[in-house]
Amino acid sequence: MEATPPRMTFRDAQHRVHMDMVKTRMFLLGLGSGTTLTLFIASILLMVASYSPSAGAISVICGWPYPLYRAAFLASLCGLLYGAVVFAWRRNSVDFRRALHLSPAVTYQAILSYSYACFVIVFACFVLFALLLLAPDAVPGARKFRNTLPLIAFMAPFLVAAWPKDRAPG
Repeated sequence: MEATPPRMTFRDAQHRVHMDMVKTRMFLLGLGSGTTLTLFIASILLMVASYSPSAGAISVICGWPYPLYRAAFLASLCGLLYGAVVFAWRRNSVDFRRALHLSPAVTYQAILSYSYACFVIVFACFVLFALLLLAPDAVPGARKFRNTLPLIAFMAPFLVAAWPKDRAPG
């Protein structure tokens, strides 16, 4: 005679759905953090490679665009660290909403998704700028557009910060 499996109660089903949601959020948090860290390291390596005068056209990055990209990366990194602090405080039952004067609509997931979006925008502008320096004639008319990329990257943290807080970017 076969044993019948125990019936799942409504509470067990709710717990399973909640745990699946937590696992998905943790996976996306890890995926986003890893991607951002990889992009950040790649941009640092590209900046280090551009310091050499023998690097050719890419050494232009060390001129006026460098402070703009650095400021944009720093603002994105501050957003990531802020999200990590809010996450740690939430995990340790600290009333971060009262301490930081945050509305209930602002969660650590929203803060981190805004920061990830900002990092991706800044990195895309940085790499596209470097590629346009290495191959200036690959795209006709790109020389005019090339110098606006550092400004777009510099404005990205401000644009992401001004995004409505009730929905995630992207």
